Amino acid sequence: AEKDKIWIFNPRVGKSPRGLPPDHHCYHMIMDDVTESRKLFIAKNTEQKPPTSLTAKEKSVPKIYTPLNELEIGKIVDIYGVVKFFKPPRQTRGTEKTSFVRIVDDTDSDGLKCSLFHKDENWLPQIYRVGDIIRIHRLKIQMFDGELQGMYGPGASSLVVDGRLGRDIKPRTASSTFTFDDLDEEKIENLRLWAS
Repeated sequence: AEKDKIWIFNPRVGKSPRGLPPDHHCYHMIMDDVTESRKLFIAKNTEQKPPTSLTAKEKSVPKIYTPLNELEIGKIVDIYGVVKFFKPPRQTRGTEKTSFVRIVDDTDSDGLKCSLFHKDENWLPQIYRVGDIIRIHRLKIQMFDGELQGMYGPGASSLVVDGRLGRDIKPRTASSTFTFDDLDEEKIENLRLWAS
């Protein structure tokens, strides 16, 4: 609300993907997974002081992942899915690399098409085979050719793990700040069982 105060502990700053002044700022704050080192605090009145430390409960806010059958146009979501089809990264006509993947989950066997773009190929999903399990944070949902499609939103990131039962869970990602916990492992095991 107006006049609320915001404190951000240990923020991460990156170049803005939206352009240059006067229309946009050169840099933006990247608020990715809630970790022990990065936390947003909002004071609901001007007299409230920022916390001097964070409680264990504040440090471990679980991530909410959107099932594929609940996606809406214009939303930016975090999702998990099983790779049904993919094309390896390739160069676009411009300066970016692109990767195409269709993912499914236990709520939607038709799945979601994702066309992902990034200047650095390492930041595209490192998919080795159909059946791999992919997690994408900050995926923007839009309509294209009459069906929903996912694209990287600002600050998007992804990781991929082997989708085969019994294999080690070793995330493949270019991010050095990603979080991965017991809830992620549980989600992956459930998707492995569903897809097997």
